[in-house]
Amino acid sequence: IREALYADLISLRRRTLHRQVADQLIQTASSDPDVVAHHLQQASDPRAVDWLRDAGRRAERGYAWLTAVERYEAVLSKLTELDGPASERAVLLFHIARLHRFWDPQKTVELMGAARQLALEAGEPALAARCQYFAGMIRYWLDDVADSIVAMEQADIDYEALPTPDQARLWSMLGTEPDAFAGSLISTLATVGRFDDAVSLGARQITDAPFPSLRVGQGESLYADGLIGLANAVAFRGHPHEAQHAMEQARAIYQTIEHHFMLLVVCQCELDWVQLPYFTDDLAGCQRLSALGEAAARRSTSATTEMPLRRHAAGHLTIAGDWHAAWEISTDMMSIDKPVWIDYSIAARWLVPLAVWRGEADLAWRIIGRILRAGSGTEPGTAYFPTVLPLQRLAAELALDAHDFPNARAWLAAHDRWLAWSGAVLGQAEGALGWAQYHRAEGDAVLARQQVEQALTHASDPRQPLALIAVHRFLGQLDTDVQQFDQAEKHLRESLQLAEACAAPFERASTLLEIARLRMAEDRPDDARAVFAEVRTICEPLEAKPTLERVAELERTLQPD
Repeated sequence: IREALYADLISLRRRTLHRQVADQLIQTASSDPDVVAHHLQQASDPRAVDWLRDAGRRAERGYAWLTAVERYEAVLSKLTELDGPASERAVLLFHIARLHRFWDPQKTVELMGAARQLALEAGEPALAARCQYFAGMIRYWLDDVADSIVAMEQADIDYEALPTPDQARLWSMLGTEPDAFAGSLISTLATVGRFDDAVSLGARQITDAPFPSLRVGQGESLYADGLIGLANAVAFRGHPHEAQHAMEQARAIYQTIEHHFMLLVVCQCELDWVQLPYFTDDLAGCQRLSALGEAAARRSTSATTEMPLRRHAAGHLTIAGDWHAAWEISTDMMSIDKPVWIDYSIAARWLVPLAVWRGEADLAWRIIGRILRAGSGTEPGTAYFPTVLPLQRLAAELALDAHDFPNARAWLAAHDRWLAWSGAVLGQAEGALGWAQYHRAEGDAVLARQQVEQALTHASDPRQPLALIAVHRFLGQLDTDVQQFDQAEKHLRESLQLAEACAAPFERASTLLEIARLRMAEDRPDDARAVFAEVRTICEPLEAKPTLERVAELERTLQPD
């Protein structure tokens, strides 16, 4: 009946009633912007533009980003129809493009280009620089590494060259407080291994800048983005406590402004590049970060694609022995519709070692080839640095398993080249250990010993529990080889204790395998069999096929009962 009566009203009367309803709602303190905007639109009232914009902001604050896009697009359509100011249309396009970044990054790049053109037409160079910068950041996500960073750096140069009033006008137009213009560039530089540049830019944008004022729903914090980059850079340069402090600050900011997806990102970065390498045996800290990331993921689903809920936890789950969950998370990240390069690279960090440990060498090589397209000749700075180093080491390991010594040597040399170019400390212990394994495989015990001693020094300062597990395990191998059984026992017990402290079952199984080998060398077959049984108990649920095959091979060499 109501719809019939409404339809029977003449349009002029209908618009008048809508306007009257809107006027009454506007006077109500708790009026819903969407409802007010609807009535003003039906009344053809120009005030609808402002209320639609308010409705968009509210939806954005509530993480209903697609709804926010709809409201902003309605405002843009109205302004375009009225030939509104180019600067206002450019700002709207910027916001629409920014909100698309997790759903459709390619569309973000296209819309940012259109927004930049409008900004230039409106005589707003700061806004044009911001659009170029943001488009560059998204192009980096899409695998345009070199050109995207150049675009971001140029946008930062253009912005810094502007008078202070022009810079201030940018933030006013965007409806935010002044922020670190190039905060995200710090993170980008860190993720390609340009740590010195990241720290230098961070000093200007973050360290020497005042702490920003924060409010719930402000949309983003470039300052916090910069903190993530600084944390990654100093973590790789061997300063874990400094990195931890920067990550804590970034987490606090994202929690305050309720930017749930970026809170998830910082938990992922802190777990993978600070907590797991340096504080693996702080089990409560690992669990706390994982739980925080999971809660943030649940609250960010309306802003992102069908990204796996626990994407941040793949590394933690891998170390903790939940390989099935880690495998599912990593493969999901790679199999979603059109996964962006940056997510593919992040997923590869844990999927490749899982593939190697499960005996799926072909899959491991395919992923390595996707990340490092020029193989061992891939130039530094052209790929996602945190994933490159582990993949290079795994490639060398696979080559050694195939007795392909030239290829193994090429991959280890590439690892050295990336370390030297970047100045990274994290990775040096594993690199030296890789060379030790190479020399042992070639039969040069002296060089193997020299390299593993270097690895022990690197892994001890700063302390890296996972690296220490592997280093002590290898020292035990070398001592077993030369029948220094007491020394072998000492190193293998140290490795085992660390693996237990880190709650790392596969590391524990790998060390137990060497202990069984030691028992065989000591002519204690029954003890060796007991240890082999323990290794199988751990590795069978993990489906660690190569390790189980090694167990079976060694058991066959034991003397019969």
